[in-house]
Amino acid sequence: YQVGIRPRGDQFYRYDQGERSITLYPGNVETLSFSAEEELILLGKLVDASGNALANATIPQPVGVARTDQFGIFQLSLEKSDTELEVNMASGQGCKAKLPEKYSTRGGVGMVGTVVCESVRGAPGA
Repeated sequence: YQVGIRPRGDQFYRYDQGERSITLYPGNVETLSFSAEEELILLGKLVDASGNALANATIPQPVGVARTDQFGIFQLSLEKSDTELEVNMASGQGCKAKLPEKYSTRGGVGMVGTVVCESVRGAPGA
């Protein structure tokens, strides 16, 4: 048999998409282990402390990297327990943006509105 898992319902999950190959005979038992974590798709706008949009900034994620557009708009995937974003700007500087404690979610998508990136750290080697 080829055995795999897939999510059901409206929520988004990061999960082990690999299939396992097993052979079963009458009377034997096979134990399989898969991993799945509920994740949230987050939409918002990233600005600096002065309210200027952070264009073309990168936001590292567990799988891949998200990037803001020219207006600071981002879409990324994160775990529900995450409370802040690490941001790397094109200038080489970086900052952290705290996510609001409460924001609206619908069908696994969260809308955080405008998020301010603070705690600027200098360019590497500076």
